[in-house]
Amino acid sequence: RQGVDYLEVEIQSDILFRSGSDVPSALAIDTVQRVGRVLSAEPNAIRVEGYTDDQPIRTALFRSNWELSAARAASVLHALVDSGIAPARWSMVGFG
Repeated sequence: RQGVDYLEVEIQSDILFRSGSDVPSALAIDTVQRVGRVLSAEPNAIRVEGYTDDQPIRTALFRSNWELSAARAASVLHALVDSGIAPARWSMVGFG
């Protein structure tokens, strides 16, 4: 989706992560880094939004689905930073 002052790229989380996991699949890393290479040519700030899945979670690693969504956002952000985009351009948010 594109607006006057933004571009939104959405990748379905079920393609990126297994349920309850913040570890991206190999396909996810490849896809995210492809997007990163396109975005690297633009000067905009970039926000990564992480979403949870529909299964309630409460583990030692993820106290709630909110923590899972933030960890997913961080995983995608790290893959994008690895594609060469300066970390100062990034922000992230997790939606529970």
